[in-house]
Amino acid sequence: PVPSRLSSIQQRGFSPGAEIAKNLLARLDHTYRPGSHLVWRFRESADQAALGQSERKENLVGTMKASRQAANANVVLVDDIVTTGSSLFETARALEAEGANILGFVTFSETILRNIGKTHTKDSKKV
Repeated sequence: PVPSRLSSIQQRGFSPGAEIAKNLLARLDHTYRPGSHLVWRFRESADQAALGQSERKENLVGTMKASRQAANANVVLVDDIVTTGSSLFETARALEAEGANILGFVTFSETILRNIGKTHTKDSKKV
């Protein structure tokens, strides 16, 4: 899963990406192993939801590190929601720096930013 901010995990009590990965793997008859992540967030960042599109891209630069175990691993990234793709991009960058092969990504939802400061989802009204 794409690593969540520690403060977000503490507030929610779980990582949405990890929960999606766990359920997806269960449906594929694989076991999710907590703590076996190839990538983690080593530096906190501002909450992406409070930022505009260009700020989101800059906010996550250099926040992810990947394990050396990522070398030659075939990886499918899992995240709960994609808006600008910044989280996915930065996670992929860290993994590729250690030699991982990014095969694709799975997300639960997509958010589209329209107008400054207003967020809409494809299938819902203004949030």
